[in-house]
Amino acid sequence: MKRYGIILAIILISPLYADLSGLKPAVQLVAQTKFPQDSAYNSSDREINQRIRDSLGDDWLGKGYDDLSFHTSKGNVVINGTVDDPSDVLSLVNLVRNIDGVKNISSGNITVRKRE
Repeated sequence: MKRYGIILAIILISPLYADLSGLKPAVQLVAQTKFPQDSAYNSSDREINQRIRDSLGDDWLGKGYDDLSFHTSKGNVVINGTVDDPSDVLSLVNLVRNIDGVKNISSGNITVRKRE
């Protein structure tokens, strides 16, 4: 039990120590509220995620694509999740590409469901 307390203390103190020592943490995530599966490096990236979500609207979420997640860092968006049709991957990438602030898109983490 003592080991877990030490590990927890290291996890909690490490970002603080990095900040005080002038080092920047390797990854800084800004909390997402409505879509906790999304992550963002800073507030600008969080706004990009919100614009993506706004563009998706009910058309995508109505298809059962609510497991899609967007991880944005300095305008670079990584898309994760599962879709029903390969053409949806291209449609999703095109939709995200047109969002203001998006620099690059990685869609290699999207899985297409197997048809039965």
